[in-house]
Amino acid sequence: MPHPLHEQVRRAFGFPCGYCRVDETSAGAELTVDHYRPLAAGDADELANLVYACFRCNLYKGDYWPSPKEEAACPSPKPHPDAKCLTLISYNSS
Repeated sequence: MPHPLHEQVRRAFGFPCGYCRVDETSAGAELTVDHYRPLAAGDADELANLVYACFRCNLYKGDYWPSPKEEAACPSPKPHPDAKCLTLISYNSS
């Protein structure tokens, strides 16, 4: 079942993944909605905390939350045309 704000998040991000920029055609379907700051890390299920993400990025990120230094570099999840800010999440060292 899609997230209740799925369509709003999808439009806000212009249809590609907010992390890797893959589009829906290349992914073969609509993408998923990810919580930028996970609910487990104490954030809310609000539009400002949601990212349109492909399945692979959403799965890879999981419940990851950046260190305070990374968080300061990207204080809020917003749709970025070049995804530089959101890319911080994709390159965590597990």
